[in-house]
Amino acid sequence: MNKNSDKDFNEWLKRIIPLPKMIIIKEIKHFNINEIGIVHQLNLSPSLQTACNLLSRFAQSKDANPKFSIRLVLNEDEQPIISDLSSDDQAYAIEPQEDGLMLIGNTHVGLLYAALTLSQIIGEPRETEVGVPIVRIIDFPDISERGQWGGNSASDINWTHQWKLNVVESSAGLGIDENGKAYASISRDLIQQGKELGVKIVPFIPHLEQIAQGSGIANRKDIISTPDPSKPLPSDYIPGICMSSQATTELIGEWLAEIARIDSVSDIMVWLSEDRAPCFCEKCIGKEPFILEVKCIVKAFEKAKEINPAIHLRILLTQGSYAVNDKVLEAVPEDVGVTYYDGGRTYDSSHNPMIYPLLEEYASKGRWLGVYPQLTNAWRSVFPWTAPQFIQYRAKEFAIKHLSCVIGYVVPSNRFFEFNVTAWGEWTWNSSGRTPEEFAKAYAITNKICDPDIFAEWALIAGEVGWVLAESRLFLHLIYDPALGMRGERPFDMRFQKSDLINPEDPKSLTSIAREAVEIAHKAGVPDMIDESEAVLAAIYVLPILRDISKIRLKANTNPETSDKDHLEFALSRLDLCASVIQTRLMCWGKRICLKDGSSLPSRLRDTSNVLLRTCDIGWELADSMGVNNPNPQYRVKKLYSWNARDFESNPSVKLKFDITEIVSRNFGSYDITFTYDGGAYGTDVERIAVFSENILLSESQDLKVRASIWERWHEMRIEIPRVHLDKRLFLTIELTGIPADAPEDRRTCSGSIGIRKAYEEKDVPELWWR
Repeated sequence: MNKNSDKDFNEWLKRIIPLPKMIIIKEIKHFNINEIGIVHQLNLSPSLQTACNLLSRFAQSKDANPKFSIRLVLNEDEQPIISDLSSDDQAYAIEPQEDGLMLIGNTHVGLLYAALTLSQIIGEPRETEVGVPIVRIIDFPDISERGQWGGNSASDINWTHQWKLNVVESSAGLGIDENGKAYASISRDLIQQGKELGVKIVPFIPHLEQIAQGSGIANRKDIISTPDPSKPLPSDYIPGICMSSQATTELIGEWLAEIARIDSVSDIMVWLSEDRAPCFCEKCIGKEPFILEVKCIVKAFEKAKEINPAIHLRILLTQGSYAVNDKVLEAVPEDVGVTYYDGGRTYDSSHNPMIYPLLEEYASKGRWLGVYPQLTNAWRSVFPWTAPQFIQYRAKEFAIKHLSCVIGYVVPSNRFFEFNVTAWGEWTWNSSGRTPEEFAKAYAITNKICDPDIFAEWALIAGEVGWVLAESRLFLHLIYDPALGMRGERPFDMRFQKSDLINPEDPKSLTSIAREAVEIAHKAGVPDMIDESEAVLAAIYVLPILRDISKIRLKANTNPETSDKDHLEFALSRLDLCASVIQTRLMCWGKRICLKDGSSLPSRLRDTSNVLLRTCDIGWELADSMGVNNPNPQYRVKKLYSWNARDFESNPSVKLKFDITEIVSRNFGSYDITFTYDGGAYGTDVERIAVFSENILLSESQDLKVRASIWERWHEMRIEIPRVHLDKRLFLTIELTGIPADAPEDRRTCSGSIGIRKAYEEKDVPELWWR
């Protein structure tokens, strides 16, 4: 609850994220920073030192008895200062005193959180004077562990800890040395930083069927699994591990023991295999592989307990284990935590509840349960979404269902979704605190974005419309199948038939609301808001257009005489417009973010921004077969080459060279080079792309290198082609790495194709296209 004696105090409350459970501001007093002092008689731990550093920005008195004291004390069990303070280690309180404020915590981390909250209220001093709220706060989290894994989470805790996110799960570096001794590593600097910021670092062993890659055990015949003898090895085959082998149990035990030796590590996680990966040896065949994994992990963990008796084990469920999660839960000892992950069910941004009855009952019995939800549009795509309603919805469910730990997943980094990550901190701490509108205003004030009321109005619309788009999984489906039924071989893809983008109750409601978001964004004049709003509006148009094209194609396939060429040309032109908006707006958004932190443009952002262009390529190719001319052929892919095993006969790496003078002609500027995996035992890495003229390097792609394979079948990379004299020849060079030199003869296969297309630029999109 929030009680304030003066409505003006509400402006002070908007500075705090997350909002405390109970807060009363009685008055505001003003002091010189040299009149405020920090007082405590506690041993100086790393987290307490951080608390003092935060407070010292506005508490700089050197006097033993300052005019205004900020006292830090622990709430001892025998003689508690506040008897009704939650017993949670992170709970804290702030109490007024005659000559200052008392910060009270059950632990030093609680004191750090009290200092965080107070420093947020006060803000940065104006010269030497500050306004200090005489405040009473009692606060504690709804969910004990709140954090992240993946992306840049491990390097970003200096930013995330201020929102009281207190866990990072980070992959342990696993391997065996030249003497066969197992080693496991995690950054000591990260561990130390976690101690200073009150953040628990939980090392994890990645998916068991994947750890042979890069860990040096792929040739250990006593450990690797026996593949299915009735099936050929898949592309880019990685051997799994045999969970019935004593050598496997010993190796995992040694890795866990090495992690347990690391100072301040209190928990270790092991991820079950992501896909069902049975071993076909005599000991494993016919047995449930996930139960074998659990038994092996639990047995191996005994070594870690010998090293550190206080250490705890966690096991991650997967989409592979989903069908037998009931059996897995039965096999897990009571002192072992379980986290729910499923690539399709927890990486989900729908309105569906995430914790299903089996797990809900498990948590209700007091068992330790965590979850891995995504906090974005989709795990594979990078698309802007300001999502206050969605984040609150997820956090409320997890709090109500008594989860112990919630670990959000953000691709590719927090910098692309700072609003959502901050909201994650807000509502996982206090799920029943602010409304989405109130939080959006607090966020706008904290980040000085624009008028808080305008931002909140926009964020609520962006959140709702973006939720509909996210629930459709449009970009996720496009990335895996750019055609989406446009070939007319069957009616429009049934995966979307329940989407509000296809069958809204009011056909105009979504687009009109999305246009309103665009108008508000332009009124605010904030580039991030504009790019997100226009990209969302363009995406909302896409599915109905694809449905129409699918109907035309299906009709043409069954009765060519009745094909509607004019309708098809109109639909494809609209699809081109949507593709141009999405490509340019996502690129502007991404480049602006990367410029701030000096990072390279993520490949998944490039995939998302370009995928609809691939759909357009397919559409115009089909239209051409019906006699419909493409008015903008420069934006269609022109095939340059097909690579295959012969290219890598003498060397795993090859450098290809293409004369692109006629393709570019006078149309200089941005181009996308396309790579499509066609098949084979191995994928292919794209190492470098450059453009030359008369052996003079003109430009080189700044995109990160990519791999076209069965896992990511296509990629596109940007190259800038500067203006040159018309009599100069232009050459594109591409360096690929394909089949390894030691690949067996029966697996020396790989193939794919390379193309080039002109990229859309901002000048190519009509300024007021949405009107």
